[in-house]
Amino acid sequence: MFLPNKNGDPVPIKKVRIRESLNSAVKLKDNIDQYVNLRNNHHVLVYKNEEDEFKEEVISFWEAIKRKKSDAAIYQAPNRKCKIVTALHINDMFLMNLPEIHESFEDIPKELLVQNLYRVQKLSTYLYEFRQAHNNQLNTTKSTEYIRINNFGSRKTGWLTYNPVKVKISPTGEISLANENYSTKKRKVII
Repeated sequence: MFLPNKNGDPVPIKKVRIRESLNSAVKLKDNIDQYVNLRNNHHVLVYKNEEDEFKEEVISFWEAIKRKKSDAAIYQAPNRKCKIVTALHINDMFLMNLPEIHESFEDIPKELLVQNLYRVQKLSTYLYEFRQAHNNQLNTTKSTEYIRINNFGSRKTGWLTYNPVKVKISPTGEISLANENYSTKKRKVII
C-alpha cells in the first residue's frame, strides 16, 4: 500500500492509527487515563429473589475477569436470600418445551430429546435467543427452530412457557443435567 507525498511520489504505509469510539468504556484507574471497552457479556445469571420471583443479572466479560482476579466467585447471587436458577452463556445447551425433567432422561424418547435440544445464540437484558442445536442457519426464525424468551412469565415468550433445563453434552454425545454448581449428575443418555 502506498500514499503519494506532496511531490506525488509513492510512499509505503508502515503504520496506521485506528480510532474507535467507545460508548460503554469504563475508566480503569482514577489517576491514569486508561479505559476498557466492556464489549461482550460473559453470562446472564438467572435467580429467584426473596419473594420467589425470577430476576436476572447480566455480567460483562470485564466484570467476570475482575471477580476471577480477586478470587471471588464468578457466579454469585446479589445477596444470600437469592437462589441461583442457572447461568446462561453463549452456546450453552438447553432442553426446551419438555415436561418436568428430573435426574433421568431414560423415559424420554431420544428423538424427542434431539428435537427439543437448543443452544443459546444471543444474550442481553431480558432477551435470550435459542436455536435448535442441529440447525446452523443463523438467520431463520421458524418457530420450531428458534425460540426467543423476553420475560420470566408464562406468556408466549416467557421463561415458564418453555421450561428451559440446562444440560451438558459430552464429546461422545452423552447428555446429562447440569446442576446448580455447574457440574453434571451421574445419569446419562447417549443421543
